[in-house]
Amino acid sequence: MDRRWIHGTQFTPEYMEGVHLFMEFAAQKLGKDVDIPCPCRRCLNLESWPQPKVDDHIHLFGMSATYTRWIHHGESMDGMEVEFVHDEVHETDIDGSGIDVGECAIDEGDNEMSELLGDLYKAAEENSRANRVRCKL
Repeated sequence: MDRRWIHGTQFTPEYMEGVHLFMEFAAQKLGKDVDIPCPCRRCLNLESWPQPKVDDHIHLFGMSATYTRWIHHGESMDGMEVEFVHDEVHETDIDGSGIDVGECAIDEGDNEMSELLGDLYKAAEENSRANRVRCKL
């Protein structure tokens, strides 16, 4: 799977498609209705959330640029796919180094967050169209 989108510009069609394919990959490997580690730039796979929230986080905060081997989402270190058995694990806000990574939840206003993301994508699409028109002139 092409992962150049991870380093691309958020809110572009390529980025949106990449996030969609990543979320499908994770759902296929880990299951559809389970919390999964969030690979956004704020959570860095230290927090697990319901998949719609992970999707929102990746769109809003961006995918961690170093997370190109999806070992927390069903891919082995050598690129082979692996199976996961789900245990009830609760993550903390401490990343093991004693540094508080902070709260990256977007608990209140999840509907507003989805609307905001939709507005951002719409604005990016309109900006992209405007740039194409300027390039043709």
